[in-house]
Amino acid sequence: MPFVKQQKNKAYFKRYQVKYRRRREGKTDYYARKRLVVQAKNKYNSPKYRLVVRFTNKDIICQIIYAKLQGDFVLSAAYAHELPRYGVKGGLTNWASAYATGLLLARRTLTKLGLADKYEGFAEPDGKVQLIEASEDGPRPFKAFLDVGLARTSTGARVFGAMKGASDGGIFVPHNGNRFPGFDIESKTNDDELLRNYIYGVHVAEYMEYLEEEDEERYKKQFATFIKEGITSEGVEDMYSEAHELIRADPAPKLTEKKGKPAKPYRRHVALNKKQRLNKIQEAKDAFKASQIWRGSCLIVINSARPPSLTLVLRSNKTNREQFLLPAQVNTIDIFQNEHYFWRYELLLPLLEEPQTVSYTSDAFTTPSSFQFHIPAIQDSMRFMFYSCSGFSDIAQTEKDKLAEKEAPLWQDVLDRHRVMPFHVMLGGGDQLYQDRLIHENFMKPWVAEKMPAKRLAMKLPQSMRDGFEHFYFWNYIENFGFEKSPIQAQAYAEIPSVNMWDDHDIIDGFGSYPTDMQSADCFQVLFANASRFYYAFQNHTTVERAEKDGMIRGELPTCNHILTTLGPSIGLLSLDARGERTKRQVCSQKSYDKLFTEMYSGRMPPTVKHFMVLTGVPLIYPRLTLFEKAMESVASFNIATLLGKTGSLGDLIAGHQLNEWNGDPELLDDMNDHWTASNHMAERSDFVRRLQMYAKKTSIRVTFLGGDVHCCGAGRLFSKDMRTKEEGDPYLMIQIISSAIVNAPPPQVLLAVLNQNSCFETFDGNIEERMYDLFKFSPNGNSRTNKKLMGMRNYCAGFLEQETDELHFYIQAEKEAGIKGTAGYLVAVPRLLFGESGIERYARNLLDYLNSISVSPPPTPLHHHHSRSFQQQHQTPQQKQKQKKAVIAPCILFALIRRGFVVRPSQCWRSLFRRQD
Repeated sequence: MPFVKQQKNKAYFKRYQVKYRRRREGKTDYYARKRLVVQAKNKYNSPKYRLVVRFTNKDIICQIIYAKLQGDFVLSAAYAHELPRYGVKGGLTNWASAYATGLLLARRTLTKLGLADKYEGFAEPDGKVQLIEASEDGPRPFKAFLDVGLARTSTGARVFGAMKGASDGGIFVPHNGNRFPGFDIESKTNDDELLRNYIYGVHVAEYMEYLEEEDEERYKKQFATFIKEGITSEGVEDMYSEAHELIRADPAPKLTEKKGKPAKPYRRHVALNKKQRLNKIQEAKDAFKASQIWRGSCLIVINSARPPSLTLVLRSNKTNREQFLLPAQVNTIDIFQNEHYFWRYELLLPLLEEPQTVSYTSDAFTTPSSFQFHIPAIQDSMRFMFYSCSGFSDIAQTEKDKLAEKEAPLWQDVLDRHRVMPFHVMLGGGDQLYQDRLIHENFMKPWVAEKMPAKRLAMKLPQSMRDGFEHFYFWNYIENFGFEKSPIQAQAYAEIPSVNMWDDHDIIDGFGSYPTDMQSADCFQVLFANASRFYYAFQNHTTVERAEKDGMIRGELPTCNHILTTLGPSIGLLSLDARGERTKRQVCSQKSYDKLFTEMYSGRMPPTVKHFMVLTGVPLIYPRLTLFEKAMESVASFNIATLLGKTGSLGDLIAGHQLNEWNGDPELLDDMNDHWTASNHMAERSDFVRRLQMYAKKTSIRVTFLGGDVHCCGAGRLFSKDMRTKEEGDPYLMIQIISSAIVNAPPPQVLLAVLNQNSCFETFDGNIEERMYDLFKFSPNGNSRTNKKLMGMRNYCAGFLEQETDELHFYIQAEKEAGIKGTAGYLVAVPRLLFGESGIERYARNLLDYLNSISVSPPPTPLHHHHSRSFQQQHQTPQQKQKQKKAVIAPCILFALIRRGFVVRPSQCWRSLFRRQD
């Protein structure tokens, strides 16, 4: 007897694992599903879309599906039973109908995603096997992988007809032609003519003719629907051809009205039982959640006295439920030269327990025709991006070209990261644009030509110079924020809501740090009036007069307005206006500080806040510049030649640096005077920091500083020496994040070397020390570094709240190679503060339960078709109406053209989202 190996022994049955139910039932091939669902790790949370095609006896189902942990979610769907709308009355399950269903799905999906105009596919299919190619100047095509399920994939199968229709409709479906009808396995070629016949149903027509001649009885039975609808073999090709055109013209699904039950007769209300009362309470809670709103605004600048339409669509990222909204209010906040209108749209958007995507479009937009931004769930804090110095100072054009001025590589990096993990807000830390070339404009020649300082200061500006200032500031904003000259930045401004604060270059270099007589000169007063006018209009969607009404906190002077807001329930933000009332001796007045801290203590910051960011423009914690300051003042007092005898890197730097064109002082002097660590501002800095430390102790809120301006990146901290290993319990721990510049050139390496040498620890107050972190042990390209505290590479900062640990994470994204897109991240993790009873109470409460327990006033109801009718808008001549029409319908790509431009900046000047009503 031969030996027989025992396969199914005790060990086999002991280790036997039952297969999944759907595998046992023959419904799911898990081997294939795993490979269709699992996304590459470098794609982060991006969905992997599948083109799912299924056939029944009477229908074809085509869907775009993506998988999550909860299961599969349908992005869009199309069915063969919809084809009669487009003229296909019979044969709804053949190859040609499968192609038409796939085409319908593709056009419907791309229309929903806003890609229909960019990827039209192949309008007249000729049977050739071809894939959708990516556009050079737009987003990549929508990509989906074919999921055939358990269907057979033999050559000529109908499932490939649906795939071909989706591919020709504009979806990128990776495939080759070896399973299409007409593929020759020997020559490895496709028969294009045969494939075209299948697309237009010619093979069906030929079979109809054959049966009609050979077997009429079978013909009448098999093509009964065609005969009933009057479709002959000659009309089949035209039927499918017309269906393709109609599908492309209107791919939207037909909305059907559900037949409800007839209304019940009126009955008297009876007393509610306990269950009904609980349901009513739950409904009230649900209504309260709907009252939690995201506040923002959108600005459109256009030469039209009629406000352009603005429509918003809110889509839940979890359920894909959509809601259409209109702006709550439309107002004209300014008019430039009686031609260009600043239309401000107030946005009040309901927050849900899941994130949402907001798409908005206007009849003023042409390319692109719509934009979208993201808002978080009500219980989530915002992901933010902080940047500064988004422009070039007065440097050589060759240096700008070397840093890829037109390509804006770091802004491209921001948009790339935004599309993977969307930012909810963008924090502008100052110098959002540069006004440095102002002094070289023609209208400034009278000022420049006057060499006597006393006569310059006494000069009364003629009207031509006053008009020149207004013209320059307006068009410089148009150039820097517009799609013609700055398309990458403009795209970011339109897609990421922002909170902006100005700094000196938003006015002129060093404004506020010049001598008092110069700041009081007529030239500087007119200059500042125009700079502040357009700063408030373009960057904050308001005016100097109405800034306080729009949520800003006014300082001692009308031109000084601070921002105090929340970035979700757990993050607070103070953006300090360090320019509106700055002088050489002060940054902000004592009255401003008192008002700010009164607002902070009075409930403007909700009890859910755990981290409080203070944005100051120039960093509060930075290496001391005392030596530089004294050297530069000696240059200003005597002559730069007196310093030529200095040796070492300091002498080289001072001797080689240019002079300020406004007053002839060394260029670095106004930068020295701007710093909080300058001798003029040290006392003010110490008082401000001490008040913030006291605020942290009383509220158990961790305070963190954000700063830019210095064209390099780094991080520092204030901390208690005896709490060095217990940072969570140290209220004096305050970390400084330094991120600058996103566009401008880095400072000379010799300057950074001197700053590194002077970055030893400082004693702030007794037990409190001040130090810089050794953050940059390696450069972005992996090389080891000598200067570990400051790095002279262009950069920006991305941040978010880590939910598990309540740490606030900051990633300083530094450019790897000058002028080339690509950054490397350096993490600075800011711990939470758990101090005293307030800290225990703050971290013990459940955030969502707390949000459900507080009461707030409901948001104003959005007003349909309401807008301000000021500025003689009610009475227009026929010529004005014709001019307005041209401005709206003309191509809007060229943003700096007088009659063809628009500016889009969503959501500025946020107020606190959550405020208790006493």
